[in-house]
Amino acid sequence: YERVDDVNRKMSEIISNKMCGKANQILCYGLNVLINGIEKAVILITLFGLIGYIDIFVTASIIMCVLRIWMGGTHRKTQIGCLVQSVIVFGVIIEIQKSVHINKTELIIGMIITIVVALVFCPIIDERRGIYSKRKINKFRKKSIVCIIGVNLIAILSLNYRNIVVACEIVEVSDVLIAKKKKKRRLKINYERDNC
Repeated sequence: YERVDDVNRKMSEIISNKMCGKANQILCYGLNVLINGIEKAVILITLFGLIGYIDIFVTASIIMCVLRIWMGGTHRKTQIGCLVQSVIVFGVIIEIQKSVHINKTELIIGMIITIVVALVFCPIIDERRGIYSKRKINKFRKKSIVCIIGVNLIAILSLNYRNIVVACEIVEVSDVLIAKKKKKRRLKINYERDNC
């Protein structure tokens, strides 16, 4: 499966060269993410369709996409790692949403916790995206809060989505906290390496 990663990276470089005349690192990264995302989506839709959870998967995918774009989270180095993480994430979301029954008060508490996490820890930015200015980071935080409130308003108005929204928020908040801890540990290791 590493071969697929290499092919996707090469395709991204070729397309970037055609568009810019030279390989643009950020454009290549974006194209690589897009190509990998399409491949992953086809596999996940097929998998969750075969096991009978396509409706929950599609709903959870939309919610997770809306949250994760602005909040960030952990990333895997390979396409297979990313695929495995996605299967686990959506499997956990399905299990949580099947086992909990959320009322409006609990939904609002979950929303507040998610907003606090977004304000304190987000966005979690992958190093391959480059360095973001404080202005851009604040823009991400504001958009994440708007998305969190929007997703929760839909869930408040529709009982059908409450469990899925809370399940997605639990998974996203957990992922952000894990990513923050990993990033902090990586920075500490780099600092110790550079200053010893």
